Amino acid sequence: LKTIFVAGEQCDYESKVWAEKVFKVPILNHWWQTETGHAITATCLGLGQSLKPPQYTTGMPFPGYD
Repeated sequence: LKTIFVAGEQCDYESKVWAEKVFKVPILNHWWQTETGHAITATCLGLGQSLKPPQYTTGMPFPGYD
């Protein structure tokens, strides 16, 4: 297990920290809405984004959403 990607609901920061300690891997959060059809913010590993996004965020702006 290299990373855990949280989907369905935004993961609160305290739960994210807890899960990282328990599973010993980065927990990646994201944000999107059904109406957009894809993520609005996320951590894109293939683009070299940090596995440690800023605290209380759901990642960086997702490429292609503007």
